[in-house]
Amino acid sequence: MLQHKTIEKLCGHSLFIGEKPLFPETHVAYPSGCVVSKSAEIVGNGHESSESFFTDASGEEVKSNSPSIFFWYVGGCWNIEVRECVPGPGPYDFRECFSTEDEAAERIIRYFFDPEDRA
Repeated sequence: MLQHKTIEKLCGHSLFIGEKPLFPETHVAYPSGCVVSKSAEIVGNGHESSESFFTDASGEEVKSNSPSIFFWYVGGCWNIEVRECVPGPGPYDFRECFSTEDEAAERIIRYFFDPEDRA
């Protein structure tokens, strides 16, 4: 489970992440995993071809223009993944592993906001 300070850090960048994991502990792909999303209204990386919707904490449907990131911990590794293509991986899909939760959170922020990020 993510530390509260990590959730606050991501929310402080206007990203949406639930307070509790979206996926159960027994999930095969993302055990106790969360999903991090960015509203299309927030300036950052995105493209109209990546349009999707997510439900925010108040239950409202929010338009996004960036693929969401799956974020979870397993086997001593903090993982992040973008998986848009099925069966994939597609040209913009990726998975990365980090030794600390904070490193993974920083990478998520770069993904959504760094104009040089091409992941």
